[in-house]
Amino acid sequence: NACSHGGHGYCPARSHRQARPWTVRPLVEILGRVHTAMPTSITIGIKSLDEMRAEADEYMGRGFKILKVKTGMDVEQDIERVCRLKAHVSADVRIRVDANQGYGVDQYKKFLAGTGHTNLEFVEQPIHVDQTAAMTRPF
Repeated sequence: NACSHGGHGYCPARSHRQARPWTVRPLVEILGRVHTAMPTSITIGIKSLDEMRAEADEYMGRGFKILKVKTGMDVEQDIERVCRLKAHVSADVRIRVDANQGYGVDQYKKFLAGTGHTNLEFVEQPIHVDQTAAMTRPF
């Protein structure tokens, strides 16, 4: 106990709470809450298109509105899978991609060109860390 004086005498911890009662309330309650929920994604691994669709249906049924799709093994297949998945899901479902550094710069350009109409939210780790300097130049 911070104040083990048997209830007698000065106790800085108790005195502080009495003098400043707002310190026991979370700051968000004092300033006001802006968000009541934080949307997050759920990940779909590298799978066949049928498996991806089934998994997407399950996740949408559970209320997820953001799907993160793992890619980076084969750029042509990735383009097809992402485009078909986007066509399959509800219009309000957003798609993110995590390529796990699986593309070279040219492959990444091809992926972006092939999926541009899908309005991807973002692509995580598209190219190998050794090639990130290429990301500073316009595509």
